[in-house]
This record gives sequence, structure tokens and C-alpha cells, in this order.
Amino acid sequence: MTPYARGYGAELLARKRLLEAGWVVTRRYASKGTYDLMALRDDRLPALVQVKRTQRATGNPAALLTPGERLDLVAEASKAGAEAVVARYVAGAAGHAGGWAWVALESAALGDTRPWTP
Repeated sequence: MTPYARGYGAELLARKRLLEAGWVVTRRYASKGTYDLMALRDDRLPALVQVKRTQRATGNPAALLTPGERLDLVAEASKAGAEAVVARYVAGAAGHAGGWAWVALESAALGDTRPWTP
């Protein structure tokens, strides 16, 4: 499976998770921009979500973005009145379920995050 296919699969899983939580979700075509998904819900701030897939469940999900990517995501979310969110999908080994970690970026600084729940 190509890296693109793995990333696309994680984006679809994130979209499904958000839809199940009552969000309206749009996937960005080809996901080559600052964010992969835009999520809207009437009782929450909009969210611009960058989805990452990895094999390791340790560390801050925001660390999967470069400092420039974090800066761009925070800036674009700020312009839109939205939250900047990083969703990390940890792929499960054969026969084991994967898992999610979601954080909102308060700024582009790596440690300036808080847990975020869809």
C-alpha cells in the first residue's frame, strides 16, 4: 500500500468518526493543503483537521507536523474562526484495533496543545 493510500484511508476513518459524532465534514481534494478535513457542528467552533497516520502511539500528535505546518494550520484556522486540530491515527497490527489521539493547537508551539474530542 502506498503512503498516499494509507493517509487517504486514515482521512476516511477520521471523517467517519466526526460524522458519527454529529459533525458535517468536507474532505479537501487531494489533501495537499494545510488541512485535510473541515468539520462543522452547530454547538462547537468549526475545526480544520490535519490527519496523520503512524505506527507509534507515543508523543504529542502535533509533533507529526513540521513547525511551518503547525504555523500554517493555526494561521488558516484563525482566519476562518476555527480550531486547528491534529488527529493521529495509530494503525493496529494484524488482529488489533487502531486508535485515535486528537489535539487542538493553541499556537504553533509544539507544547501549546490541548486534548480535543470530536
